[in-house]
Amino acid sequence: MIQSYTPEHYSIIHASGHDYLSFVRDELKHRKALHYPPYCRLILVTLSHEQLPLLVRIAENFAADVKHEARQRGWLGSLDRFDANALDILGPVASPIPRLKNRYRFQCMIKWRGSMDAVSLIRELAEGLQDSVRDGKLQISMDVDPQMLM
Repeated sequence: MIQSYTPEHYSIIHASGHDYLSFVRDELKHRKALHYPPYCRLILVTLSHEQLPLLVRIAENFAADVKHEARQRGWLGSLDRFDANALDILGPVASPIPRLKNRYRFQCMIKWRGSMDAVSLIRELAEGLQDSVRDGKLQISMDVDPQMLM
């Protein structure tokens, strides 16, 4: 027995029919349309700080810096046009668990495709950002090809 709020969803239909190949076909079609792995790579950057207003400003500046640097390097292509090198950033947004151990959390997701070294760029920007926050309370984590987005 399967209980679901959306029994018409393709995953439920294929699971109830034990139709693995149709599920994979439909799932890959959706992932390609929305630019998710295996059609691109992801970096999940989570920023946390004790002060929410400061964290919001830091997260917005980080996203703007990523876009600026990607544009400068010619990486800010269009994932929709399937440019050879393309990078896009989603966020910043509050994390699914927005506060943990008295620290507010925001995250950005970077999607990219191509031979560019996006990991080094993001690491460099994150280290520079951490150095610029004088109180030393900013924490930044970077998860390349995350398995979970929490």
